Amino acid sequence: MGNRHVVLIAVALAVVTGAGPVGAEDGPTPSAEVSSSASPSPGPAATVRGPRWAQVRDRDVRDAGILEHMVTLGPEAIAMAQVTDAQGQTRVRVLATEDGWSWVRRGTIRLTGSVNALLADGTVLYAAGWDEGATIWRSADAGRTWATSADPGPFAGGADGLPGTDEGAEVAAIGRGPGGLLAVGEAVDPDTLGRRAAVWRSADGLAWERVAEAGVWPSFHVLAADASTWVVIGSSSGAATSPAGADAPVLRWSADGATWTDAGAEVGAMERMDGVTALPDGGFLAWGARLDAPAAPVLTWWSTDGRSWDRGADDPALGGADLASVRSLEGGSQVVAVGGVPRGAYAFPLLGAAWRRDRIRVRTSLCVKDVASVRAILVAVGGSCGGDRQRGRAWTSPLAP
Repeated sequence: MGNRHVVLIAVALAVVTGAGPVGAEDGPTPSAEVSSSASPSPGPAATVRGPRWAQVRDRDVRDAGILEHMVTLGPEAIAMAQVTDAQGQTRVRVLATEDGWSWVRRGTIRLTGSVNALLADGTVLYAAGWDEGATIWRSADAGRTWATSADPGPFAGGADGLPGTDEGAEVAAIGRGPGGLLAVGEAVDPDTLGRRAAVWRSADGLAWERVAEAGVWPSFHVLAADASTWVVIGSSSGAATSPAGADAPVLRWSADGATWTDAGAEVGAMERMDGVTALPDGGFLAWGARLDAPAAPVLTWWSTDGRSWDRGADDPALGGADLASVRSLEGGSQVVAVGGVPRGAYAFPLLGAAWRRDRIRVRTSLCVKDVASVRAILVAVGGSCGGDRQRGRAWTSPLAP
């Protein structure tokens, strides 16, 4: 997603309380505003005060560049910042923290393209994106050193038996689910320049194979999984339900990453579907927005198995929100989202069947890109997205056990 100018934090399935040190861009959190809208999420709504967020004062964070792609790896949270120097050389800096306050620089990935996703899988990190073609980097030492696959063949265009070019293939998302690791993205047909889905599988993260059947589907953008089902969101241009000049979202599921079935989610002609995540207590949540009503609440879709989906009710507490990331916290029972709303920064815990809006004071020149948890602390990262000088930023808040 693009730069965001405010922060949205949504915590689901548990209540976050407490207070933390207040930075220069933070302020008191007002009393909760609880909506009456419902979604297919169990439990009664609750009325409590939300957390207070404090800006982190750390030189490595400030000088890194805009931080994003954040995950929890054991006792640490890992984040990345992509920067381009005056000579046009792009590099991705890797930073780590054990408490959200003190950060250290780990390693660097030098590339010509971009990193689109980051996965923590046991003790290994995977970064996925584009570097003159689809690329997956692997680090077994917490981000200090990175290497690509020893066999580049599966990432070459046309590796699935369909036309394609090396430069036209890109990895958009990576995850672990049934059968091992899966990466999804797109390839480009050199004859028509049309986009099509690309899927790669790996049992061990070292050897990868290209999935042939995936090439007949539209491009895949985001990925989630539980123990038995993969779910992807993609797009198909020119569909009857898509507005002029826009792609139509598609939601599909698979038990093996090779054969994909349309989930039949209800998506309107002027609606987009942005992301999907597996819920910590089972099931999936997908979210999106209306193209013709920017102040409308976030759209949600809920599923118990990833194969059949129901629309969630609109919740006015989420009016105007534009979510950049929604994560199920590693090792916890919460879901956290970050993004923006037009009139300021807010926390949005999901309490039973309703969302609550808690304000967080952050300057409008800042954007928040991702969030993770480490040692009972929530850590959000982003940076100063306005202007030419891109500085990193991080914020922390207590996380209830």
